[in-house]
Amino acid sequence: MVKVKKLLVLITLVAGLLDFSTGAFAQLIPICSSCPEADLVGSVGPGEAGGSCSSFDYETTSTYQANSRGTGKYRAIFSVCNCAIAATSFLEHHRIGVRMTILVDGQTGERGAYWSQPASANIQFGMYSTLADTCAATAYTRYFGPGKFYKSDQATEVTSLIGGTTCAVPSGNRAVTLITGVDAGYEITADDVLYKRSRLWINIPEIRIDPAVLHNGETISVKIETLNQALGGICLSCVATCECTIDVAKVASYGCTYTISPTSSLLSSSGNTGTVAVTPSSSTCSWTAVSND
Repeated sequence: MVKVKKLLVLITLVAGLLDFSTGAFAQLIPICSSCPEADLVGSVGPGEAGGSCSSFDYETTSTYQANSRGTGKYRAIFSVCNCAIAATSFLEHHRIGVRMTILVDGQTGERGAYWSQPASANIQFGMYSTLADTCAATAYTRYFGPGKFYKSDQATEVTSLIGGTTCAVPSGNRAVTLITGVDAGYEITADDVLYKRSRLWINIPEIRIDPAVLHNGETISVKIETLNQALGGICLSCVATCECTIDVAKVASYGCTYTISPTSSLLSSSGNTGTVAVTPSSSTCSWTAVSND
């Protein structure tokens, strides 16, 4: 499922604009899409309670649970021609950056899904004229330039990401946003304009989930915003020229089971004391003793 959000702006017609497409018809096409047959979001997470944790890559089906995705290529394809202000923001010599934010069930914040090693904030992408060319491509050809990872306030930088199979993500490593540096960005070329390379295949970096927080079918999405680097500023002052949101995963749901030890005990008629150990199937499963009678 792909959700679209367009910024409401006044469009000024400018000579030399990218003539990718015009008219109301273009506005009916989603800004973000994927390749044909990439129709199932895909499940991630330990799956069964007690599993180990690792990152997942939107474009690599093997990092998802078996048989939970479609047969097509999964790619975040950003269609410039459907942006409301493509005419004034995607011109030759204009520099564009990118801001990407992880969402959980449509909400921002530190909610259990974070950027993960080996993710890089220097986002790779490719530019193509048609959907067929975009889905046939085998490698990225461009970079937006160096960027940084941030916590949910988009001001506190996260300098290291968690990797491996550890499930818990410490507070200082909870990166949910990445932003291209103000002095970086990709400069639109004359050939990009000439050949109408209106579709950007944008790499979505690796993401990991904390199953202590997410284990009940939550939807993980990524909001992608292209930034007008010419206006300067970073973080909350970045100016987004266009944005969309694409669902990248569904967190696997699982139930909890418990074992007790010992399973039986002999008590005298006058009563006696003892202990019983309760072991959950996963550290994400909690329990509470409500009575000792």
